[in-house]
Amino acid sequence: TASTTSIESTTTSTESTAPTTSIESSTTSTAPIESTTSSTTPN
Repeated sequence: TASTTSIESTTTSTESTAPTTSIESSTTSTAPIESTTSSTTPN
C-alpha cells in the first residue's frame, strides 16, 4: 500500500509541471507582442 501511495504522489507532481509549462509559453508570447508595439510607436 505504501508503494502505491508514493506512485500517486509522483503522478500529481507531473500534473503540476504541465500547467507551469503553459505559463512559460504565455510569457514568451507576451514578450514579442510588447516588442512589436514598441517598434510601432517610434516609427
